[in-house]
Amino acid sequence: MPNKFAGYDLSENPQALAILEALSNNFSETVYSDYASFRVGEFYFYTKKYDKARQYLDKLANKTDFIFANKVSDHLKRLKGELSKDSQQFQ
Repeated sequence: MPNKFAGYDLSENPQALAILEALSNNFSETVYSDYASFRVGEFYFYTKKYDKARQYLDKLANKTDFIFANKVSDHLKRLKGELSKDSQQFQ
């Protein structure tokens, strides 16, 4: 599970996660924000917090030149499936 960012395990370091979230939200026009959005989205994806994962991965959905664009696309496709499963459980 890719929870590490620059040596920090995001699941054990809420401060690192908060910093990446702030970077993603406050500097949206930078490559740093793109990378932060990816790492935060991926973290939430693997911890099964799918709504939060989509919130961050959606920021990258149309950025085809992003180095991890293929991974973003794959995660978003899988998220669609997971979110539709969740909504079916409540019907």
